[in-house]
Amino acid sequence: MSTSPATQENPILSSFQTAIAIIPPPYLHPQINSLRSLYDKSYKKWPAHINVLYPFVAPEVLDSAVHKIQAVLESGGENGNGFTLELDRPGNFRHRQNATVYLSPGPHDSGTVKHPETPSGASLRALEGLLAGSFEKRSGSGPGDGSYRPHLTIGQTSLDSVAMDSLMSKAGKLGGGRLHWFVSRLVVLRRDEDGDMKIVDEILLGGGTEVEIDDEATEGITGLDLSSKDISGTEEKRSTYRYSVEVGDWTPIDSTNISSSARNQPNEITIATYNCLIDSPFPPPLERYPLLLNAILSIHPTPPSSALPSLLCLQEVTDEFLPYLLSNEQIQSRYPFCTHAPYSVLPSIRNCIILASQACGPFEWEWVDFTKRHKGAVVACFPRLGSAENPLVVSVVHLTCGLTDGSIAAKTSQLRTLTGHLQNWWAGSEWIVAGDFNLPTSKHTIATALRNRGITKETYEMVNGGLIDSDVFSDAWELCFGENEEDDVPYEAEEIAGMIQKDGEWGATFNPLTNPLAADRVQWSSNPRPQRYDRILIRRSGRIGVRDIRRFGFPDVGGADAGPTCGSDHWGLRAVLNIHLDIKDSENATKRLEILPVSMDDQTLKGYVEESMPNREDHKAREAAIKTLKMTLEQERAETEITPSRAAFPILLVPVGSYMLDIYDKTSDVDCLCLSTISIKTFFQVARQRIKKFGGDRGVRVIRFVNSKLPMLELKVGDIRMDLQYCQAPNLVEYWGDVPLLPPDSFMFGLPASTLKKLNAYRDAEYLLRTLPNLKAFRLAHRFIRLWTKRSGISSSRFGYLGGFHVTLLLARVCKLADADPKEITAANIVMLFFDYYARFDWAGDIVSDPAPPVNSRYHRFSREAMVLASIHAPVINVAQTATRHSVKALSKEFKIANEALRGGQWDLKTLAREDGFLKEYQSFIKIDVQYWGTSSGKGRALAGWVESRTPILLVGKFTIHL
Repeated sequence: MSTSPATQENPILSSFQTAIAIIPPPYLHPQINSLRSLYDKSYKKWPAHINVLYPFVAPEVLDSAVHKIQAVLESGGENGNGFTLELDRPGNFRHRQNATVYLSPGPHDSGTVKHPETPSGASLRALEGLLAGSFEKRSGSGPGDGSYRPHLTIGQTSLDSVAMDSLMSKAGKLGGGRLHWFVSRLVVLRRDEDGDMKIVDEILLGGGTEVEIDDEATEGITGLDLSSKDISGTEEKRSTYRYSVEVGDWTPIDSTNISSSARNQPNEITIATYNCLIDSPFPPPLERYPLLLNAILSIHPTPPSSALPSLLCLQEVTDEFLPYLLSNEQIQSRYPFCTHAPYSVLPSIRNCIILASQACGPFEWEWVDFTKRHKGAVVACFPRLGSAENPLVVSVVHLTCGLTDGSIAAKTSQLRTLTGHLQNWWAGSEWIVAGDFNLPTSKHTIATALRNRGITKETYEMVNGGLIDSDVFSDAWELCFGENEEDDVPYEAEEIAGMIQKDGEWGATFNPLTNPLAADRVQWSSNPRPQRYDRILIRRSGRIGVRDIRRFGFPDVGGADAGPTCGSDHWGLRAVLNIHLDIKDSENATKRLEILPVSMDDQTLKGYVEESMPNREDHKAREAAIKTLKMTLEQERAETEITPSRAAFPILLVPVGSYMLDIYDKTSDVDCLCLSTISIKTFFQVARQRIKKFGGDRGVRVIRFVNSKLPMLELKVGDIRMDLQYCQAPNLVEYWGDVPLLPPDSFMFGLPASTLKKLNAYRDAEYLLRTLPNLKAFRLAHRFIRLWTKRSGISSSRFGYLGGFHVTLLLARVCKLADADPKEITAANIVMLFFDYYARFDWAGDIVSDPAPPVNSRYHRFSREAMVLASIHAPVINVAQTATRHSVKALSKEFKIANEALRGGQWDLKTLAREDGFLKEYQSFIKIDVQYWGTSSGKGRALAGWVESRTPILLVGKFTIHL
């Protein structure tokens, strides 16, 4: 440092341009600045510091003053030595309009620190006295009573007791409640031309021995970095915490190991978002904590597989709720990774955090600051779910609330900031953005705000048009549900749901009509309406699709508890997302199908099939039937203590077929697959016994037992018909949650071919749910095509035509080959493409198979097969084995006729299916009557089945029948 020509023997402490201060070591900066960056108005002007001399001397004599201090310290004895400083006393200075919250080394009285009595305070006071005595003090400088009050400013807050107590509580938690380090040097600060206080020199203290501090925390720190002009900035990347079973606590993760963690290329990810509602931080709402925890655990009713990537995004998390949540053993098991630890100091009253399952691996995260104070986004990158260069990026947001011109402008700016950050820094990655967007969706609410002049016409048009950029993001809810559609929630009763008739209110996550906490929040509103505030967005141009999305966090129906019933004023939102394989990357790469122009929209298309679509009551009836059958089959297990003669065995009942794919209609049966450890013969004996013994009162009865190569029980549960097949797979029963995640060639599938064929009813459907690009469009298109096959008279697979699974395989191939953005393609596009593709299909030479099948899933065609629809998993079978050249000829003809009709704009099923065409075209036909006399009705049904199975031989054409 150059010597200034202007020197004085005894400079005056009068300048606010310089200061002598103590700076915390760099490893403490992140946690201190996490609060200062939000609360301290001088955050950008000053580094975190404790003033020793301020005001100091004029800049012109700074050099000589520093030399003087060095000389004083050398001759000052113990008062000039280094010492341990401990800041563990939060306090505040009250001003007229606000208060300053700080940390101090000693006791405070009425907001001031007088005569510190702690060793740290005594050392600071002695040091300040030693240095200040060497300079002349200007009259009136410093505190009014002339005392030295050492403190580290955390920030400013209003005089409101809640806000002040909150910030003081956060300050007291810094450093785990004991912010301490060994002070071995002082820094010299000087104000630059921009008014910022910068470090220009340091002064070493003498004597003493530095206290040993955590080596890991101080690794690489040898002193202050004077080459940097600003040491007040926060980290760019922040590591996560992991729950360690060995330690029994949450421990920080070494960031160097994050990018090198083993890759996990999942085909499915579960993500949930939940606003935890903090209406009163002081006192905290402890009575709602168990309800919040139960809602979070309901995301996975049973503990998820360790191989399943699952993410949880929470908003409005407080310093009190975070330790409660992370101390729960089930949370520690399901989500062992978190952005914070129980002892972390959360910067705001309401905070965003991310938890992740074991399969997600460790991750880094950053805070993207929005313009408004305390508003920003947590952006996390998961290298294990992508790559080190292009990790999966997940962001959680909590945007500004309100429906005013100002709040809408703020939300627009916040979304623009986040979008820009993702595009600039993570252009090659997949994105998921989840959280409380606070975007009004009720058209009635928005129109009312305009009518009452709460917003301008320009804001009205912005909100109606949507603030989320549809060119960048796709809304997961809108990809699953159409207008005026939502998931089935028993809690929201029919009479309440009937009130939600206005546009934009279906699927509401903030519903004053059904949520008492939401009603309390808007009790002064003149017209409170449901809003879909909470969203899960995915990158529109990415490869992530939506398999399913549902709300959670509802109270139990019929609960009699007198306490609170809802954990939050918001319902949570859970989505199951698929990461699709690009067909171009497949071994069986096939030419993509160009989308054809259509004049039909999906809403009109839905009208053609609405009469056959199941409603909420149909769904409830099937859910109840499955539950009843499961209870009946498991009944004996519950009574094993009473009847120990029968050994207990596990039973797993899973729906398959059209119900699993959600493409069933009002008349569809429910196909179920039962898995256990016992033999086929024993299972069906036990099943019939239990149904006879326990099923009568529940409305369960056996229609018939089909004893064939694939035995099956035909049942009726109430008014619902059910088909029950059985699969003996002991290992799979124990690890059933892992089955969808296992590779197709896993040793777990080393089962007999006959067993795998039955198991594949589940595996094939599960595979389609994971890999279909747009399930919403697929389901509507399937219902339309299936209804066409029925009305065209070609819906019987038994006679060589098309059954439900035939249509599924045919349609799935078209959906995957469609050369279009899967998030934009419509059901009408798919229907048009379906008929165009199969009207030109070479049935004799080509095979209908999945364009990107699992490994080892190949089918070798036999010359006698008239048509091949290959199943998906090994052992691959031709599900169209009963097809003949005559049935294929009829199918091909119907495809061509329907294709021409659609090209002509004729979408009406009565016209398209030629309902009267069969009788006009075929005026002669064969009718076969089978009559049976005997004592065994089972043998009679077997005879009828045998004749039915042999009927297609008549169509082979080996001889000609003249009529």
